[in-house]
Amino acid sequence: MTGIIQEELGIDTANMRFHAVRRVEKFSERRTRPIITRFVCREGKDLVWSKKKRLQDSDNYEDAYITLDYARAVQQERRLLIKAMIKARGPRGLGMQSKVIDRHLIVNDNKKAHWAF
Repeated sequence: MTGIIQEELGIDTANMRFHAVRRVEKFSERRTRPIITRFVCREGKDLVWSKKKRLQDSDNYEDAYITLDYARAVQQERRLLIKAMIKARGPRGLGMQSKVIDRHLIVNDNKKAHWAF
């Protein structure tokens, strides 16, 4: 993990402390297993989060990405919000600007926890 952070994101990990780094899911030859990283300090997480877009342009890690790991209940909530976001955007939807941030759906700059569609 520190290799990706140092080489691809350009972050010095010498002073960065990790609480735990582990792989999840069962081994599969067809797919690379995800890695969950817990940081001791929020500053480390925020620094990695702010530079996560650099990983998209990586030649070494084409399928790698960085995302937050939410609790199962929050994941279910976000699934519903994402469906509402897609419906609000269209192609046959309402044609609104929309995005999901954490546990909120933002439509045309109005922040709501839940939208009824």
